Amino acid sequence: MSTGIPPQASLGQSAVKGVFWIGGGRAIKQVVAIGTSIALARLLAPSDFGVFGMIFFAMELAQVFTDFGFGTAIVQRRVTDSIILATSFWLNMGIALLVGGIMVASGPALASFFKQPIVASLAIAGALNVVIACAMVVPQALLTQRFEFRAQTQAQLIGSVAGAAAALTAAFTGAGVWSLVVQPIAGTLVTLAISFRVARWLPSWEFRYSSVREMMGFGANLLGSNVIDTLGRSLHNIILGKGLGSAPLGIYNMAHGVTYFPIYQVSAVVVKVLFPTLVSLNDEPQRFRAAYLRIVGAIALVTFPTMTGLFAVTDDFVAVVFGSQWLGMIPVLKVVCWVVMCQSVATTSSTVLLSKGDSQILFRLSVISTILMGVALLIGSRWGLLGTAYGYAVATMLNFALQIHYSLKKIGLALDVFLLSMRGSLGASLAMALVVMVSVAQLPTLYPALRLGLGIVIGVVAYAAFTWLFNRKDAEGILKLLVATWGKRRAAA
Repeated sequence: MSTGIPPQASLGQSAVKGVFWIGGGRAIKQVVAIGTSIALARLLAPSDFGVFGMIFFAMELAQVFTDFGFGTAIVQRRVTDSIILATSFWLNMGIALLVGGIMVASGPALASFFKQPIVASLAIAGALNVVIACAMVVPQALLTQRFEFRAQTQAQLIGSVAGAAAALTAAFTGAGVWSLVVQPIAGTLVTLAISFRVARWLPSWEFRYSSVREMMGFGANLLGSNVIDTLGRSLHNIILGKGLGSAPLGIYNMAHGVTYFPIYQVSAVVVKVLFPTLVSLNDEPQRFRAAYLRIVGAIALVTFPTMTGLFAVTDDFVAVVFGSQWLGMIPVLKVVCWVVMCQSVATTSSTVLLSKGDSQILFRLSVISTILMGVALLIGSRWGLLGTAYGYAVATMLNFALQIHYSLKKIGLALDVFLLSMRGSLGASLAMALVVMVSVAQLPTLYPALRLGLGIVIGVVAYAAFTWLFNRKDAEGILKLLVATWGKRRAAA
């Protein structure tokens, strides 16, 4: 069976093609997600989003357990053996059923903790989604391993549209918070069906635990890291949900959702392609470092202006897009923009460590990260939503420094070289944000929607101009690689 891994000579272009397909697919998914979120924000109350957040963290945590690192291990070790793949699948499903059962059983306790009886019923639906998602681990890993990002993207895109359609239909019929629960279930189910088809793989009934024993060791450390990471990301749901209630939690989660679109659209796309690419370069340290720096530069080129630009137009953006019931999100969103800008780059650190097979360091960093985040959120929540946002910012910056330190040390890359790869994008983004803020400040009486549109146009033009001045070389390098890859693809077609 062919692994589908491209030869070294075409690895760079294969990676770029992956970014093209996954990036293009996620661009469409982002449009769908933004449109769906805005529509749901208009149809539902902030408290609905808050109640969903109370169960969403349990869904995320349960889903981490079901993976057990098998998907990552299949890619990292280039597994093609049918017995290993089948064994991984059935182990995953067994764990998923166990974890799903625990989630259902814990529903009443969660409902009591948050003082929201409906949470117990939501836990049942959440458990169903976890089991469905678990079945996707192996076929999705095979597609990543083979660099078949086009097929993978198509499956995820169709699933995203299906989930959005289900959520909006439910919201229009008055389903309330259940609209938010229906969305992942419908989307995951559709993506699962298509993933099996495009991966051209179905699990056999073979099972041999000895064939995956070594992978279990790798997966155990990765599982521990992922569990703790998920707890760290979900601590605000627990702390705010318990201390401040469902409406403030809904506002905080919406601010996170808005800013996380760029991470999922850009960073997650690039990181997904980066992992198998770096694995292929493990024996070539110099090419490994060069590829990593190019990826970091590409992420900064897109996410930095997106976040600084959003910061510059936050007031009008929230008022126009979400409406008056969400105005409390404005100060929180302004803080989170800067945090997510750094996180967009920090997402690469775990990929570097995983590509080197070092899940132990990742686990330790996850422990430290979660402790820092918990302390910061507990202290910050005493000052309400904004205090929580500042606590989150402080903890994230400290964690960012630790993650980057260990990942750069692992590959022998100097910190100043790493920072210089983002200098041009940061300078252009800050200059653009300043121009936008000064410009919109001159138009206080203009209709907010027009002022927002004008601010976006000014931002795009200003960033293009400042990139030409400050970051022309990096931008041209990425553009040339994209053009070369596109030209080769058209010639092959």
